Amino acid sequence: MGFRFRKSVGPKGLKLNIGKSGPSSASLKIFKGITYNSKRGLTLGIPGTGMSYNFGKKKYPTAQKTKPMSLEEKRVIREQSLERTRAKKAYNKGWKEFTGGYSNYAKISIAVSFGVCLTPLKSLGSYLFFVSLAWLIVDAALKRKKYDRHLKEANNLR
Repeated sequence: MGFRFRKSVGPKGLKLNIGKSGPSSASLKIFKGITYNSKRGLTLGIPGTGMSYNFGKKKYPTAQKTKPMSLEEKRVIREQSLERTRAKKAYNKGWKEFTGGYSNYAKISIAVSFGVCLTPLKSLGSYLFFVSLAWLIVDAALKRKKYDRHLKEANNLR
C-alpha cells in the first residue's frame, strides 16, 4: 500500500483540501445543506439525513465507447496472450534446466552430516553440516550468477 496524506484547512464555510501532491480541491458552504466543490460541483442535501444530490461534475468520468472487436482481432489477441504465456513458462523452466538445480552432492552431504550429528561424533557432524551448507549456498550463488550472465547475453542478441 502507498503512503497517503489528506488535510482540510480554512475558516468555517470554506475549506481547502490538500493531498500528497498539493491542493486538490476547494469547498464553499453556501448555506446549510448547500455546498459547492471545485471537483464535484454544486451539492444539495437535507441536513441530518445523509441524503444529497449533486448538480455538477460527475465524480468519475465515463468510459469511452469502443467499437466491438471482430473475431479475427479477438483471435490475434488470444494468440499473443498464449505466446506470452509460453515465453514465461520457457523462461521459468530455463532456470532449472540451465543451472541443473541444486547440487545433489551438496544435498547428500548435508543429509549425511546431519545423521552424523545424531551420533556421538556431534562436533564432526556439525562441522560437516556447516561446510556442506556453505557449499550449497556458494554453488547456488555461482549458478545464479552464471544464469544472469546467460540472460544478459540472450537479451543483447535480440
